[in-house]
Amino acid sequence: MFSIKSKINLAYTLVFGVLIISFSFVIYKNVEQILLNEIDANLKSFFVILDNEIEDALIESKGDFEILYELKNQKPQGLEKAGFQLYSPQKQKIIPDSILQNLTEIVSLEEKLVNGEPNNLFQIIEIDGEKFRVLWILLELHADYENFIEDEENDIFYTLQLYASMENIDSKLNKLIWIFSLAIPLGLLFTAFLSFFLSKAAFKPILQMAETAENISAQSLDLRLELPEAKDEIRNLAETLNKMIARIDDTFKSQKQFIANASHEFRTPLTIIQAELELAEKQTENEDLKESLKIALSEIDNLTNLTISLLTLTKLDAFQLKLHKKQIRLDELLIDVYQSFKALAESKNINLNLEISEAVEILADQEKLKQVLFNLLNNALKYSSENGEISLSLNKISEQKIEVIVSDNGLGILEEELPFVFKRFFRSKETRSNIQGSGLGLAIVKELVELHDGEILVESKIGKGTKVIVSLPIT
Repeated sequence: MFSIKSKINLAYTLVFGVLIISFSFVIYKNVEQILLNEIDANLKSFFVILDNEIEDALIESKGDFEILYELKNQKPQGLEKAGFQLYSPQKQKIIPDSILQNLTEIVSLEEKLVNGEPNNLFQIIEIDGEKFRVLWILLELHADYENFIEDEENDIFYTLQLYASMENIDSKLNKLIWIFSLAIPLGLLFTAFLSFFLSKAAFKPILQMAETAENISAQSLDLRLELPEAKDEIRNLAETLNKMIARIDDTFKSQKQFIANASHEFRTPLTIIQAELELAEKQTENEDLKESLKIALSEIDNLTNLTISLLTLTKLDAFQLKLHKKQIRLDELLIDVYQSFKALAESKNINLNLEISEAVEILADQEKLKQVLFNLLNNALKYSSENGEISLSLNKISEQKIEVIVSDNGLGILEEELPFVFKRFFRSKETRSNIQGSGLGLAIVKELVELHDGEILVESKIGKGTKVIVSLPIT
């Protein structure tokens, strides 16, 4: 699809093309008419010279037309390759011409001249590939000549045919066409370049606004669009968008502050409730009550984890979560995490495997990486069925990079849902109804991994399981 800028450039070029072609056509027709008027005027001037001489010669000839041949030596001024023919009232050539000798239109043209107005007719004819401008004129002789020739008719008309070559006109018109054929493409090319640079300059503020808007996210709502100097519609648009971004920023800040305050306020009551429920569980002898207390403690544990996750995300959004990096043995961290989850995996009849290729020491925040591993293993256990298998492995890819892989053969994730697994509060439609969760775990994992300059990738097939690959730099 064409961009708006390309469409404007194309529209400008097409409109200018239509205008310049129309203008060229009008110029061509005007020049052609001027040249034709010029040659017509010269032919008429030639006729004025011949008119009296032919009439006098006819009177003197007394029927001997050979005397008229002397008039053939008359040469018109301002005309190239020009001449004339004279026809008698009986349509016979009195003064023939070698160029027009084969012309056979004398009868029909004379009828037009006699019956119509004015008493002359211009015509363009082509003889042997060459164009000629021809002027047909009827000569009406005076009465004394009528009596001399003993003709009973009242009017006697001789037909005079004057001509001139149009070679000079065609040459000038061809030159004009050549000029247009060169000027029109150059004009269109110039218009295309001019419209390109003008539209580029006009769209520059919009492109800058789009670039800035592309960089604005929940973490950078303090950015604002640069206002163009000109006080035009684009500036009004930028000001409106800046006001909208400011409102969104205020809303996000209020929301984050509310989540932070609420999560913080929830922690103390949840801790007290958990302690009271644990005490009640120890003191009661009623098995049904103990079971109810266990369910309540489980839900309290879920609420506590959700509160901790929300507080973590709030700190990440506010860039308040600082890493305390130091040299740690990643292989030992994996062993500790494995030991923490081994009993839980066995209680669910799930086989948890640990694979470490070699001891690896990296520069990282141990607690944050431990949180990453806890979240990944917790997800693997949550979405694995009984008699399932989970693998936790550590591989050294190069001297600069290691990979931690958590894989399971559980439910898996739909292919169309994979691009959204790191979005906050996202949960698969296959599991959201029967498996508890907040949809924040992988979002936190991704942010913590990226804080360590690492990358995270999820591979999954529905019904076959999921593999999460965490890549971290060694130093």
